[in-house]
Amino acid sequence: MKKYISLFLSVTLTLLTLVSLPVTAAETIKLGDVDNDTQISALDMAKVKQHLLGTVVLTGNAFKAADVNANGEIEALDFAEIKQYLLGKITKFSGDNQQTGIGITWMDGKNLYPVGVNYAWYNWSYEFSDNNWNSNFARIKSDLDTMSTKGIRALRWWVFPDLAYGPLWSGANEGSLCTGLPDKWVDHMKETCDYALSKNIKIYWTITSFDCARADDSVDHDDIIDNPTVLQSFLDNAMKPILLKLGDHPGVMGWDIINEPEWIVNREDNGEPNGKGESFPLSAMRNYIKTTCAYIHQYAKQPVSFGSANMKWLGAQYDLWDGLGLDFYDFHWYDWATPYFNPVKTPASSLNLDKPVIIGEMMPDSKSSSLGMTHKQVLDAIYKNGYAGYMLWSWNDGAYDCKPYIGSDFINFGAEHPDVVR
Repeated sequence: MKKYISLFLSVTLTLLTLVSLPVTAAETIKLGDVDNDTQISALDMAKVKQHLLGTVVLTGNAFKAADVNANGEIEALDFAEIKQYLLGKITKFSGDNQQTGIGITWMDGKNLYPVGVNYAWYNWSYEFSDNNWNSNFARIKSDLDTMSTKGIRALRWWVFPDLAYGPLWSGANEGSLCTGLPDKWVDHMKETCDYALSKNIKIYWTITSFDCARADDSVDHDDIIDNPTVLQSFLDNAMKPILLKLGDHPGVMGWDIINEPEWIVNREDNGEPNGKGESFPLSAMRNYIKTTCAYIHQYAKQPVSFGSANMKWLGAQYDLWDGLGLDFYDFHWYDWATPYFNPVKTPASSLNLDKPVIIGEMMPDSKSSSLGMTHKQVLDAIYKNGYAGYMLWSWNDGAYDCKPYIGSDFINFGAEHPDVVR
């Protein structure tokens, strides 16, 4: 039997140099069946050997099928397991019944690896106003069209960045109650989700930001953070209509409760207040996040998180955000943090989090940063380190425009991980 396999393998290697078998994301992954012909044979073992020798490069579902121990790499151990299978020494592979790819758990129960960008807004605070909606939506659709050609599958988008216009209030100052939303606001959010879905893009809605506490705003509604009555009015009259409309929409990736709250958490609680407005005790911010998370879970099937300013606060130095009922964690990464907090060198498991963690904002030009790596190289490294998603800053920020730096990186990464980049 060994002699037969060795002879057949040598002939097969010659034939495979002449024949290229395409692999598409639509094909079913069966470990060991590299050529997707429903059989595990010496042909498959030959393709693995060619990959190891560097004469071919397996990608997409072929890569997944060849990685029979499901450790994210094709190596001599995979070749050895396939050989043992063909010799009858084993009847299943060590990777059988394992998750084929990492990611957050989406509402369909399957893993999803968000690869994309932050929009993060087109019209600050007025994003889904009915004023000039037709012309605004035309630009939004054009942007989504372009994104889809770059392999962008997830889009982080701010809804009420400073709580100034989007929600309607009984007054301009703290103590005012939220009374509802502008006319057609929810309808326009749904239109956007519908179109994004048609381009295979899911939206990660960011509810508000640390900007809600800025002292230079003409309105002041940051007491949603520490006034339970005001928060309940916001949840019932602003969030509930949105959640009822979009809580099971397949164009929604998830819900982000607040952007970078550490900039408005008191210093004595290990926050880093930015000095531009009010700051809050950690206990108040935790209660705001926990209460909002539980409320969203009542009405939405998509997962819930929030965007931490850095992994520093998600276990790398401080652990501020455990026990809040979140479905995944999200931190942001800019080059100021790289010397201290670098996901390329830090496995996600070292953060000791109880749920998957994504990078919800990433510096746009990683190649010119201290990393000196393309986004594809960073993606490969953080995927191996167990991080569950990657989103660049930003599509609409002229000073930090990510568009010139995406290239084919997202397309190529998605082709290698079609089971989770979807």
